[in-house]
This record gives sequence, structure tokens and C-alpha cells, in this order.
Amino acid sequence: MYFVEKEGIISMGIYGRDYTQLTIEEMDQWKALREQEIVKPLSLIQVRKSLFREYPKAVRHYMSLFPNHYMDIEDLKDETELNELAEMYLEMLDTPGTPERTVLNWLRENKAYFIIASILQLWTSRSFHISRA
Repeated sequence: MYFVEKEGIISMGIYGRDYTQLTIEEMDQWKALREQEIVKPLSLIQVRKSLFREYPKAVRHYMSLFPNHYMDIEDLKDETELNELAEMYLEMLDTPGTPERTVLNWLRENKAYFIIASILQLWTSRSFHISRA
């Protein structure tokens, strides 16, 4: 975790930088990609093909509602690494007497935020289907 002070407000993030601000190079790359997205300019509108996944990582974070807590879709491509982390996570959970703080520290140290996201996704998708008897 890191803390950033901006205009008297301290914000916390899970990544090693503040994604609420882009570098000049990142802005230039974003602008170039937005221009490449235009497939066919019409008189009042422009037909575009999204190149979102090709944007610099910082831009994808920047566009998010919560830039410093964004779960980047590109980070989920490496299935081998994700499976290894999931196995390590299960081994830790299977260890008798593992305290909650150890679990939280492990998630943070291994940057296994996809595990938290999957738990939240599972919880939110099922919470709307609870029947009332």
C-alpha cells in the first residue's frame, strides 16, 4: 500500500504509483491510439474500433472510476501465474490456525488482488438470488 497527498487529501492505493496522473509519454500514446481507433469518419459521428486493451496500463487505470484500485483485465491474461498463486493461496488456507491477518498480508505481498475480486464477484452475483421464506 502507498499513500499520496494531493491538494491536502491523502489517498491510498494498492499499486506502486498514483494512476490519477499520467505522464506526457502516456498521454501521447493514448492520443495516438485514439486516432487509430477511428475506422470511418462520417459527417456527424466517427465509427470507432476500441483499442482499449492496447492503451498503456496507466491510461486504463486513469479511465477507471477508482484509478488506484482498478483491476486491470490485462493482468488476468497470465493463467499460469494466476493458477500458481491460487494453489499457494489454497495451501495457506489449508494450514491449521492461519490467522486472518496472515491471509491479508499474503494477498497484499503477492499482489493476488484477483482472488479478492473473484470473492466479491461471487458474493455480489449470488446476493441478489437469496430467497426469502
